[in-house]
Amino acid sequence: MTNGNIFVVGATYFPLWTKLAELDVGLRFRRSKLGILWLVVPSLAFAFGAGFIWANLFRQPPGDFIPFVALGFAIWGYLAGSLVEGGNVFVNAQGYIRQVPLPLGVFVYRTFAAQTLYFLIGLLTGLATVLIFKGFDPIGLGRGLLGLSMLILFSFSAVYMMAFLGARFRDIPMALQSLLQILFVVSPVIYPASILEERGLHFVAAANPLACLIEVVRTPIVTGEWADPVYYAVAGGVTAAFLLTAALFHALWAKKVVYGL
Repeated sequence: MTNGNIFVVGATYFPLWTKLAELDVGLRFRRSKLGILWLVVPSLAFAFGAGFIWANLFRQPPGDFIPFVALGFAIWGYLAGSLVEGGNVFVNAQGYIRQVPLPLGVFVYRTFAAQTLYFLIGLLTGLATVLIFKGFDPIGLGRGLLGLSMLILFSFSAVYMMAFLGARFRDIPMALQSLLQILFVVSPVIYPASILEERGLHFVAAANPLACLIEVVRTPIVTGEWADPVYYAVAGGVTAAFLLTAALFHALWAKKVVYGL
């Protein structure tokens, strides 16, 4: 079975795709002494080390900039992982797809769940730095929930859409890795968006959907203030576009996935 509403499939097969995601995560850290803590230790080391250095380079208070960097890298890793790994969903699952009559959505949710788990660990690491340097701000955290929900929905939409594109065009994941290297430079991951605004380059962030998705989560959590309304509009628009495009690809290509498109 390849068709069916993607959200109904998610609810119906919840025990299966969560178990598959758990196996994927377990295989990644198999025989590791620290296990999943390897997602925490490097993030903290990077946030404190690089954050302190860049805070001085950008003339920012370290207490503000270290949480800024920690959250920025966690969100960027989630976005990049969802796009790149999404392109490998059906390619990696060909063995299951050709032998077991499961909805394709199961494999979409499998990758989405694994990427979301990695992100949540990075997010908790970033929130820990916020608590250390800025204290507990329930208002900022509450405002950040809107952006967080948009980010998670975008991740699902990206995995869903890229799953079909990656099965149809096998070079997509490699091409995305190159493109993301460029986007990383023009996205305010390691520098504040305000630096772009001061230099008249606000449009660079506003026209970059990945930058908008970063800011709608990070800005409220770090500053306690809402992000620019333009960022919410762009983040919501690109998420809806990805989800609709994924649904279209599903309708056009779902029956061909078993044959490798």
